[in-house]
Amino acid sequence: MRMMGMIGVVLAVLVGGIVRADCPPCGPDFCLNDPRYPPALAAKKANMRTAGYPDDLIRLLDRDAACVARVRTAPDTFTILSVESGRNSTIPWDANEERIANQQLLDGRTLAYYKFNVRRAFKCCNQLAPEDRPDWDGDLGLSRSLAIKCTKQGAAVQCR
Repeated sequence: MRMMGMIGVVLAVLVGGIVRADCPPCGPDFCLNDPRYPPALAAKKANMRTAGYPDDLIRLLDRDAACVARVRTAPDTFTILSVESGRNSTIPWDANEERIANQQLLDGRTLAYYKFNVRRAFKCCNQLAPEDRPDWDGDLGLSRSLAIKCTKQGAAVQCR
């Protein structure tokens, strides 16, 4: 009987090691391909949709790292980063603030603006730090691949 208990402990250690082998020493919430990630992301997106955020902003969540820790630590809001010559500023996103950002861009008071959920890409296990990725913009302090950039195109604003 004691031998069966020992075998059980050895099996538990071996299986536990196999499950986490793709992300040591990060811990389970930082593992990529965690089966808890898709439902956690879906729940966060559903809450944001209920809060009234538009789908183009909610889809930004699909661009960042795919681990549970990222979903848990990302804010439940979005931000606008307005870029002016020599400086930039941020303000929480809402439809009225975006309307104002559009008008400032059309009037030439700003050069561009970005909409984002997080400024810096999240580092799940075995991923590069945000500053070491090709999308990092040190001047803006922004992981550009996680943002929607809005610029003036003729007499209109184009966001992509």
